[in-house]
Amino acid sequence: MQLRINNAVGLANAEKDKTINRLQGELNLRKQALVILSDMLYAASEAFKRAIDAIIHYGTDKYKSIFGSDEAADIKSMMQSYGVTKEQQQAIGTWLCDYADSRQSFDKLKHRQAYKEVADVANGLYDWKIERRRGGIYL
Repeated sequence: MQLRINNAVGLANAEKDKTINRLQGELNLRKQALVILSDMLYAASEAFKRAIDAIIHYGTDKYKSIFGSDEAADIKSMMQSYGVTKEQQQAIGTWLCDYADSRQSFDKLKHRQAYKEVADVANGLYDWKIERRRGGIYL
């Protein structure tokens, strides 16, 4: 009986490991595709490049604590271009941060701060700054 149990457990573990390896392989392929897409956008889109460069500047400048209005506008523009809902825009913000961090590594503290500030852009906390830059009134 113990031998049957051990065999069943071994088979279940082998199947689980096979599934995990397959899923990790699929995830790695998707990550590679996303990096290729990001590289293409960085080379082809001036707005995408400005958004990434703003995040890199934020993540590497130890004295920078917020985005400027132009930087926030570029980041918000990318979020709105690729995401409709607030959740989609937050996911786009994470993608932008991941890509910026892959181009120029941030230290751990600036890493967390950059992700938080980009999330703030997605959540509308910079909207007043963007509107003021455009000369509009934001209520």
